[in-house]
Amino acid sequence: MLTQSELKEIVHYDPDTGAFTWVKSSGNRRAGSRAGSINGTAEGKKYRRVSINKTLYLEHRLAIFWMTGEWPTEQVDHENRIEWDNRWLNIRPAIPEENMCNRRLFSNNKSGIKGVHWSKQQKKWAAQINVRGKQRLLGHFRDLDAATQFIGVIRAMFHGEFACHGG
Repeated sequence: MLTQSELKEIVHYDPDTGAFTWVKSSGNRRAGSRAGSINGTAEGKKYRRVSINKTLYLEHRLAIFWMTGEWPTEQVDHENRIEWDNRWLNIRPAIPEENMCNRRLFSNNKSGIKGVHWSKQQKKWAAQINVRGKQRLLGHFRDLDAATQFIGVIRAMFHGEFACHGG
């Protein structure tokens, strides 16, 4: 298993830019040049990865290890939802439920508001939120702005620092 001191002998992490660079030249790697590359996943996410000693590491996990000396035990959340932005202020350890809170609007969302949709049956805007893995209907609203304000308050209350209003 890679140690923090071994990692720091191989790559340097800049917490302000999120970039990893090679410490020493070796083969086709040049000291000071950017380490790693962006690789897509089946879900369409684009994470930066770097190969160290023939093992591929996700850079956001390496950044936490480089800074703290501890491997993240759960997931790593990108606060601004840009998967390749590994600046220290943008990444944080998260349990899966917290990471799910910080999601973008789905592309098929028609209201433009996360958790709000038009209920044909009620002929009103319905607001719903996911809490501890369960969908909770918060209510129906005649006005989209009222639904938006209400769900924003509830989301902040239940999702805390991981609350994402969809933008």
